[in-house]
Amino acid sequence: MYMSDQLKGFINGKEEKDPCAFSHPEKYGPLNMDVITLPVSRNGFICTGHYTPTKTLCVIDLDAADAQKVDFHKLTNIPLLQKNNTFITETGGDGAHLYYWVLTKELITNHAYKLNGTIGLTPLAKDLHIKEVDTRGEGGLVFAPGCKFKEHSHEYLILIDQNIKEISLATYNSILKLFVNLPKGEQQKLF
Repeated sequence: MYMSDQLKGFINGKEEKDPCAFSHPEKYGPLNMDVITLPVSRNGFICTGHYTPTKTLCVIDLDAADAQKVDFHKLTNIPLLQKNNTFITETGGDGAHLYYWVLTKELITNHAYKLNGTIGLTPLAKDLHIKEVDTRGEGGLVFAPGCKFKEHSHEYLILIDQNIKEISLATYNSILKLFVNLPKGEQQKLF
């Protein structure tokens, strides 16, 4: 059971994914939420964003390609990820959530990078069976480990149970660039 970091969120117990929470992110920041225990026993969310003025919870969400599963063995053996080993969950759709404490005062927003988007995914992302990469920062929400929804084959699971790694914004950008082709010089603007 993961309890090292004080993660905040809320439990709603709904059996279907509820997009309404995503339409009002200003209501769901970490400062407005309670500490939750992982894994959750009923469906709920973890809030991402600034937990302190210099510490932001960010999640890199790796969505699996249709009818495939993210290759967790390859993922956890990437040298940069091994060096910055962190709390990782498997999503109900066979993807992964990589959790990081990014040490910055900068605002890191939410973004979605699609396989056929203008930015595109790297060959490594495709090799890992990833079709989309989402980042969750200020005002973001991710489904907590323990959630189980009707449209998924299994619940969200804790894959690597350890403390969330504290990293710099530059390291966060480097990790994201493993999966996403970001335009040169525009990395921080895109978040």
